Amino acid sequence: MLTTAVPASFEKKLRVYRLGVAVGLMAVLMLFVSFSSAFVVRQGIGNWDAKTGLYVRDWHPIALALLTINTMLLVASSGSLELARRASRVRLAPAAPYQKLTENINLWLGATIILGSAFLAGQFIAWQDMKNNGLRIYSDPASAFFYLLTSSHAIHLVAGIIALLVAALTAFWGRPYHTQALVLDATSWYWHGIAVLWIYLFALVTGLILKMNSSST
Repeated sequence: MLTTAVPASFEKKLRVYRLGVAVGLMAVLMLFVSFSSAFVVRQGIGNWDAKTGLYVRDWHPIALALLTINTMLLVASSGSLELARRASRVRLAPAAPYQKLTENINLWLGATIILGSAFLAGQFIAWQDMKNNGLRIYSDPASAFFYLLTSSHAIHLVAGIIALLVAALTAFWGRPYHTQALVLDATSWYWHGIAVLWIYLFALVTGLILKMNSSST
């Protein structure tokens, strides 16, 4: 049975780790709240047309089918990482009859890294697709915000992948199971937070939030 003695300080360290992740995610959230506020304000402002004497709406929501696929990849990665996190906690339980579950930790962790990397590759393809269609960062306000929001999110996801690699290395280096569980738990909560953030950004940049607000009024 893959179990190990859990130090008395494990739960205390776990709370500290989670608190640290929560503080970090709050900082990330505040950053994207400011981006979102600017996004919403700019979306409702047009340009003054001197010829007609009217404000002309210059905002066109981004519609890329690939973003839906990317979202599904990220949601799947969050699910596989949650399985790895729960399995790491089961492994710490004395006499827990879930050895088969714990044996798949590395498999689920590897799947998360692959799915997360596939999401980033999909985002890069989406940027290239926009570029090929003449939508660059300076083309119009919608595309500028799209690049800003998605690239900022991608940077935070890269940080998550680095944390996943560190979690994988703790097992490779033969660290105690409770140490592996701490790293994996903290990484999981960060990853879930970034995944939820992307779902919000996906709805924002594709105009889904605007459509929902319009239908409710």
